Amino acid sequence: MGTPRGRSFAQAVLASFALASAAASTSCYTYRFRSANDSAAGLTRPHVLHSFFWGATQAEAPYRHCALAEDPGGEGLWQVQLEPTGLDIVARILTLGIWAPLHVSYDCAPQRPHLPAENAPPIFAAAQVPDTEGADRNGCYSDEAWENISGGVRAKPKKLCVPKPEAGPDFRSRVAPLERIVLEAGQANLPVRAVGAGWSFSQAPAGTGYMVDMRWFGEALPPPPAEDLAPAAKALSFEHFEAGTAVDSVNYALETRRDETRTQEKGEQLLTMGGSAGQTWIGAAQTGTHGSAIDLAPIADHVWALHVVGEGGKRVWIESARRPYSRGAFATTLGATYVRDDDVFDAALAGLGAFGVVYSAVVQVEPIHDYERHRIIVPLDAGLRAVMQTLDFGAWKDSPRPGQRPYHFEVVVDPYNRIGGNPTAYVTTLWKAGPHPPGKETSGIIPSDNVGPYLRAMVSADPRDVPWLEGKILSGMYKSINTGPDTKEPAAPLRYMFPKGIPQGSKPQSAEFDFPRDRFDQAITAILRTIDHHSTSAGDLFYYPGALGIRFVKQTRALLGATIYPDTVTVEFAGIPGVAGLDDFYQRVNRALWAAGVPHTQHLGQANTYMACPQELHDAFFVDGIDRIQKFRDARTRFLSPSAQATFSSEHTDTLGLTGAPVGGGPCRGP
Repeated sequence: MGTPRGRSFAQAVLASFALASAAASTSCYTYRFRSANDSAAGLTRPHVLHSFFWGATQAEAPYRHCALAEDPGGEGLWQVQLEPTGLDIVARILTLGIWAPLHVSYDCAPQRPHLPAENAPPIFAAAQVPDTEGADRNGCYSDEAWENISGGVRAKPKKLCVPKPEAGPDFRSRVAPLERIVLEAGQANLPVRAVGAGWSFSQAPAGTGYMVDMRWFGEALPPPPAEDLAPAAKALSFEHFEAGTAVDSVNYALETRRDETRTQEKGEQLLTMGGSAGQTWIGAAQTGTHGSAIDLAPIADHVWALHVVGEGGKRVWIESARRPYSRGAFATTLGATYVRDDDVFDAALAGLGAFGVVYSAVVQVEPIHDYERHRIIVPLDAGLRAVMQTLDFGAWKDSPRPGQRPYHFEVVVDPYNRIGGNPTAYVTTLWKAGPHPPGKETSGIIPSDNVGPYLRAMVSADPRDVPWLEGKILSGMYKSINTGPDTKEPAAPLRYMFPKGIPQGSKPQSAEFDFPRDRFDQAITAILRTIDHHSTSAGDLFYYPGALGIRFVKQTRALLGATIYPDTVTVEFAGIPGVAGLDDFYQRVNRALWAAGVPHTQHLGQANTYMACPQELHDAFFVDGIDRIQKFRDARTRFLSPSAQATFSSEHTDTLGLTGAPVGGGPCRGP
């Protein structure tokens, strides 16, 4: 047996290893700091920071690739994530803190638009070539992995490009890196995909060739002069934005824009927006995202012109023939080819990038309004279901404004926790409350509770615990509003009513099924029965880990927009990724709707069943005698040469038959 001193040393070493092992067991914990005003995904830069001698010598993580010239911080960081590993903790313990490594990662915030005062010349931030090691002149990284915000969609393209606008005398110089990338990809016979904030939950953004992260192209651009506007556009208001800016950033820039005297805010807003505001505004349009207004069409339908980097890096300005925006002179001054074609425009509006890289677009705007929000918690009973099928608000006994028609009507359904035997419904309405006073500060918006712990628990919960967790999550996120003295909320602009980011505590996941409003009752019955069937197709226990978000919108003109019915109901299945059986659940909902005789489409930017059954996409979008998939393909054939069609394709669009070889119709709905 050794000496006491030897035993003490051995015991100390064993104790250190025991402590290190215990500490290492906590290495699965991560800590995330995220800006509430932005969202982005794609280029996450990992670093190991080293601190020596208890902090006497410290290292900093360089984030120079977030910067523009003369603006060293760029638009700042979107998120910083601390990811201590087991080895980090062991090193700190064994060296008694002399060496303290720490794994971190960060992601840059996207650029935000800056609208100049009315009639003032635009001011663009100077740009510089990328300054991160490993990036080429165009900001392209070789073999860099990309993933969306949920981590469920991943890609490792040949080139992941994060180009910066190029310096020059005017905004036309900004687009040069995009032109070079598209030209280079075509010459290399590789496809090109543009990606936004990573909010798509389908394979739509994933690419194998060149993926172009548009976060730096988020500026406001000059619109055409008044003399070039088409007659139908002269009486309306428009703004011109690059594609990489977020929906919330667009609305913020519009809200805070100054009039020509520069003394007061002019105040404008988008006509409609989706259920959240963190996605890029063109990403929302390109995937056919629904709107927020019951009497308006989706976001894409308020776009009047698309400015696309197309074949060979040449730019094209696309407008509708039956609703033209300009006479074409402005497009010529940009060096773009002017195309006025309804079929091409309708296909490219929600084109999934298959017509080129959308660099910018012109969108209709309106004077900014305040909206009064009401939310009640009631049973999803026969009376509410009748209102949802007819939108006859005169018959709605619980209406905050009896006899009036709201701007926005949304019903979030908790299928598990019931009121009087019916599922719980969180009913939110927005009512226009008059113009927003210039310069008015907005405060007092009722916040949601922190539901992160419940969201995290949902991922690995026993399926039988899902109903209890669901109740905790929804009651925390959807509080009563303006139902009494304790729930008062002031009227505010639209951008304050929809979240900019995602609930903290879990990564998001959603699917969306859309169908005609006159089939609502059959559809909701089929959906609720599917949820109540707590078994996967393989017979495993399953409780759907999410809620139903139900909205009502008008028909889109976009060929691939999911809201193709004159009066469309959208049902979003907001769930939790990583739960076994979720994809099978979407399949079962799809089969249940077909079995109930309910025609329906699925949102191509969200999780859907079309990749497993591409021929069903053709049948779903063949409505009112219009073969939308074939019209989409025909428009591409007219607009692009065969080689360019290959450039602006992907495995996703090829599988669906939107590009590449056609895919016929036919069922594959399983048992």
